Amino acid sequence: MKILLLGDFSGLGINLKNGLMNAGHEVTIASSSADWRNFSFDINLNHRKTGYKRVFYDRLKPFNLLSKLTGFDIIQLIDPFTFYLKYFPSKIFYKILFNNNGKSFLGASSMDSYFWKYSKEYMNYTPYEEMRKFDWNRFLDFKISQEAFDFNRFIAKQVDGIIPVMYDYEGGYRKEFSDKVKTVPLPLTIKEELVEKVKPYKKLVFFHGLNRYGFKGTRIITEAFSDMTKKYPNDLEFNISDKMPINEYLKVLDKTHVVVDQVNSYSYGMNALYSMAKGKIVMSGAEKEALSAIEVEECPVINIRPDKESIKAEIEKILDLKPTIFDLGIKSREFVEKYHDADKVALEYLSFWSKS
Repeated sequence: MKILLLGDFSGLGINLKNGLMNAGHEVTIASSSADWRNFSFDINLNHRKTGYKRVFYDRLKPFNLLSKLTGFDIIQLIDPFTFYLKYFPSKIFYKILFNNNGKSFLGASSMDSYFWKYSKEYMNYTPYEEMRKFDWNRFLDFKISQEAFDFNRFIAKQVDGIIPVMYDYEGGYRKEFSDKVKTVPLPLTIKEELVEKVKPYKKLVFFHGLNRYGFKGTRIITEAFSDMTKKYPNDLEFNISDKMPINEYLKVLDKTHVVVDQVNSYSYGMNALYSMAKGKIVMSGAEKEALSAIEVEECPVINIRPDKESIKAEIEKILDLKPTIFDLGIKSREFVEKYHDADKVALEYLSFWSKS
């Protein structure tokens, strides 16, 4: 089949592409080059215009690209807003896009309008408060608006199926579209090289990758790090780094024992998968509801919530396990191989696409 993946998010697209291609399919990714992570793509949705010229080209380019975005058997959207613009016939554009391809599917892999509208109904904590303080911008203001929700619903009604990647993003869609929702785990291309053993030496090295301060709960993580550094100055080392291309991020992991990913989510994300594949202990979201959504019974991810004291307690538990750090990292690797291998996840997508 010819498959179009429209958009990418944290490497979800490129990893899914690898799995689908290994299954014998022709796959094209259309995405933006503006992301600092530097994931590869086939069709560039971005352009170099600025100022008033950008306003004009933003609205012209989608139609100029249509010939490259049609003629596929399957089109999978990363989210509903890739081609949403004010003063642009977005609904007409998407109808043309869907009518000139085979089946169409919507991915729920980010905080779209359904997440913002319904998440507080099925989650005891969300990133909302921290994001309001530290990450907020006009686009997030738009996403919580009725206008955005109506457009999101329009796309959800148009597509043949909806594929959330985790519990956090499935709830709202199951409320309205339960008959066409299938949650599928995040995919990761599993490389064959052996997990590199990082010796604990005298200190255990903890790392937190800072890219969305409020969403990740960096304020809370930093406070926990600060307290524990004072308490165990000779036993623990805490590092925080800002936005990095994926290759640099993976190099940092080579010198890390424990990755503290995020605290405001019920689920773990792509950064956690990259870390576990390299044999790292991961602290992130791993609530029982999240594991159940992707049909996982046991998970090596250490579940943390937006509470400083509970994070500190988990760090102390890890400190007690210092002699077994490498063995615990191997369990992380084995978990990713079992549940998130891109080849296996691609087969789940193909099965759902064929049945919808």
